[in-house]
Amino acid sequence: MSMLRGIPAGLFLFGTLAGCGLPIADIRSAAESGDLERAIRLAQGELEGLQAAGRGTIVRLQSNQATRLAALEALDLAPATASELLAQWAAEDSAVDEATRTFAQARLAELEGGAFEEELQAARESDEPLVRSYALRGLIADGLPADRMLAALEDDAPQVRAVAAKGLVRAAEESGMPDAVRQALRPLVDGPLDVEIRAQLAGLLDPAAAEDLASLVGLLADERPALRIAAARALGRLPDPRAVPEAAALLEAQVSPAGLALALAAGRHGLVELRDTYLARIFVVSPTDDPLRTGALLGVADGEDARALWHAALAGGGPAEKTAACERLLAAGQDEDACRDALRGIATGGGAPAASLSAAEILFEEGDPAAAGWLRSYAADGDPAVRRRIMNGAAARRYDADLIAIGLGDPEPAVAAAAAVAALRVPDPLARPGIAP
Repeated sequence: MSMLRGIPAGLFLFGTLAGCGLPIADIRSAAESGDLERAIRLAQGELEGLQAAGRGTIVRLQSNQATRLAALEALDLAPATASELLAQWAAEDSAVDEATRTFAQARLAELEGGAFEEELQAARESDEPLVRSYALRGLIADGLPADRMLAALEDDAPQVRAVAAKGLVRAAEESGMPDAVRQALRPLVDGPLDVEIRAQLAGLLDPAAAEDLASLVGLLADERPALRIAAARALGRLPDPRAVPEAAALLEAQVSPAGLALALAAGRHGLVELRDTYLARIFVVSPTDDPLRTGALLGVADGEDARALWHAALAGGGPAEKTAACERLLAAGQDEDACRDALRGIATGGGAPAASLSAAEILFEEGDPAAAGWLRSYAADGDPAVRRRIMNGAAARRYDADLIAIGLGDPEPAVAAAAAVAALRVPDPLARPGIAP
């Protein structure tokens, strides 16, 4: 049985489930005997018990000002099964603080659409930046026009500007960007806004428009990698980016993240030969397991040439390359037995911690029994970032009661909150196969 800082996960889960009003005596008996499965199933069903524990954890974290933000951040991933709890917080007469109420209204607008427009409009005038950012999220979900999002980029709060930028990107992906809005973005891309926001907005520029092209070319020489990569990716949408001297020079220069971004984007737009030529250079000049090599393996679109690249990495790459290649091959239904064998070796080899964790996560989601135990060890003993990553990812995508229980008992609020939401997101174990939303 997994241990949580010296406490058996089953005993922790007993306490959490019992606090939800479930059959205490029977759960205690099963938990103390080490029969975690019986303990949870007695609690009105395994999945229902974990979900009740998850909701209880979210309520507990939200009620404490010191842990409230962790609960709300985790609820960004909450599915429709959280709607009842969110509706309680969203009500006008709820006892929660303004930020929580506005968050709940915004998240319900994202999940259900068309809700709380009047309340969210009023919250946009709040003095609290967090409240304004939540309100903007909800209004964007309800179809806020692009010009209103553009205006929100002038807010003095970075979290509001970040929401506005994400909304513009999403709107462009779904329905395109009005010319007037796109033209208004150009001075913002070239201006003093946050680097991450400028990078997102750069992706909305049209490289076929002369003034936008000039801005993108200028960003290729910026000292900040995020801006160079964003500009290169946008230039990759051109019919042939090599017609732009600066882009051609990037492709001919020493291999780099920006060059890879340009090559991959060009490949997605039909220039497969350009892409493959650049990828071949990366694998010639870069050392084994270099981030450029793993980035190429993960970023290249599926196809005959891509699969040949993945097969080569599986046969001769380092741990990180093999893990990346197997992630893509398994998704494509290729070389399943060879990949599982390779991933088991990486997960237990101990030589590359990051690759070992990734290998364990992939195997866990593939249903490998041993991988569940490896992942529980990471969830119990890894650093907070690793523990939170597991709860946000693998724990929410394949059902494992013990893994989620470890997360629910984590002393780090962000990890416990992520585990609570994982309990709401994870597919019903009796309905496998299933992938969480």
